[in-house]
Amino acid sequence: MRFTPIIAVALTLFMASGAASASGTAINKTELFIVGFDIREGSLEEERLKDMAEVMGGAYVSAEDASTVSDLEAALIGSFAGISNSVADKVPLLKYRGPVAQVVNNEYIWGPQDFAGFYYDIDEDLGTESLTLTITANNVLAEDTGVVYSTEAQANDFGLQDWGQYYTISFLAEEYFAGYVAEATYYQSFLAHESRDSNLMRDEQLTKVLIDDDEERTVTTTKPLKLAEGYELVIQAIDADKGWVYVQLMKDGMIVDSSVVEPSKVAPTITDKTYVYKKDLGDTKKIVLIAVHFKNAIHLKNALPGADQDLVTIEGIWQISDTPIRIEEDTKYDKMTIQIVDPDAMRILMTNEDKKIILNKKRDISLMGNIRIKTADQYVNAEDPLRFYIYKLVTVEP
Repeated sequence: MRFTPIIAVALTLFMASGAASASGTAINKTELFIVGFDIREGSLEEERLKDMAEVMGGAYVSAEDASTVSDLEAALIGSFAGISNSVADKVPLLKYRGPVAQVVNNEYIWGPQDFAGFYYDIDEDLGTESLTLTITANNVLAEDTGVVYSTEAQANDFGLQDWGQYYTISFLAEEYFAGYVAEATYYQSFLAHESRDSNLMRDEQLTKVLIDDDEERTVTTTKPLKLAEGYELVIQAIDADKGWVYVQLMKDGMIVDSSVVEPSKVAPTITDKTYVYKKDLGDTKKIVLIAVHFKNAIHLKNALPGADQDLVTIEGIWQISDTPIRIEEDTKYDKMTIQIVDPDAMRILMTNEDKKIILNKKRDISLMGNIRIKTADQYVNAEDPLRFYIYKLVTVEP
C-alpha cells in the first residue's frame, strides 16, 4: 500500500519550550502539518509544499518512503522528535530554517527578521545578528570573504527597572549577557557601579542570563530562595526594630557569602534594599553575579504569638551564570573564525578564514555552532540552479 502524495494532518505534540517557526513546533499545541509522500527530498515539489505549510501557519513533514502506518509514525518522529545518534540514546532536535535561495553568483544576507534561527525579541526589538554569504564562480564561498557573520550588543532593561540596564548580545543564535550599562549616576546603573569590572567583552567573555524578573514572592526563614546553578539565599535572622535582614548565600550546600540588607529601615535606598553577590569570572573582577531586591521584612514571631518563622517579600531577582564562554580572537567555530572582538563598540565579527566552502548538491555543512547549510539533492541546470538554505538545529530538552 502507498499513501496519497500529499496529506494534511492536525496533531497535538508535546515538545520542549520554544515558539513555532518555519519548521518547528510549539508546546502542547495542535499544529497543521503537510505530510509529503512520494515527494523526493530536495525537489521543487517539496520546496513548494514547505512554502505552502509556512503560509498556512503549519509545517512540512517528509515521508518520502512511507508505505505503512508505522512508516508514517517513524517519519513524524524523525522530522519533529529529532535525530537519533544511537538506538539507545535518542537526542531530539528541532530544525529552524531560513528561506530557500539559489546557488548563483550573488550575495545573500540573513538577519533575525528573516531567519528564525537567530535570536530575536520582538517585544523589545532585540537581535542584531547578520550572516552574509557571497557566492562566486563554481559555487564557491571564498575563504575570508565568502561568509561574514557579525553581531552587536544592545541595551536592555532589567526586569526590575530600578537597577538600570544591561547589554544583551545574540551570538551563534543564542542570547548572552555582555555587561552592565554604566550611566553617569550611581542609581541610573546600580549593578554597573556595584561591579569592579562591568564589561565581560573587555575580557573576551560572554555568559548566560539565568534569572531576570520583578515577580513578587515571599521567602521565610524555613524556606530559602532557590536560585540557579546550585545557589540559594537563606534568611537567617530579621530585626524588625532596626529593619534589617541577615542573609547567607549557599552554593551546593556551602556558604559562599553573607550580608545584611535593610529593606524596612526609614527611607531605604536601592542599596539598602538590594542584596548583591560579586564574583570573579575569569579575568573579569568582582562583577555582580546575583542581585535580590527586598521589598520588606516582617518579624512574625513578634506580630503573631506562636509563629515559628519570619518572612521577607522579594520583588526582583537577577542572576547570570558563573560559567562564561570565551570569545577570543582567532577562536574557531567549525568553518568560522572570530576576527574582531570590540569591547567599546560591543561587536563581534567572524569570517570563514582559510576555509573555502563549495556548495555542491546534497550537502549538509556545519557552518558555526548549530548553524548549518543544506543543499538540495536535485538535477541542476541553468534554468534550475542548485537550491540551498541555512538552518539551525535546536536540542529539545526531555
